Amino acid sequence: MKRIICKGTYSVTGKHECVERFSHIGEFGDKELVEHQDLEKSRDTKKQWWTGFDTDKKFDNIKEKIKDIKND
Repeated sequence: MKRIICKGTYSVTGKHECVERFSHIGEFGDKELVEHQDLEKSRDTKKQWWTGFDTDKKFDNIKEKIKDIKND
């Protein structure tokens, strides 16, 4: 399981955060991600486009530390 975040959009004026500040805890391909992807892609123009998803590295690090503690 991962925390997946929307990277926002890029335009001729630079990078912009996701308007919805979308994040999802789950896996790539989950229904919520597909729906958000479709929404973002529907807004793409020649001057602004969606940059995709990324995983939250801090979330991954915390998850690994918890696993290490449980294994000790």
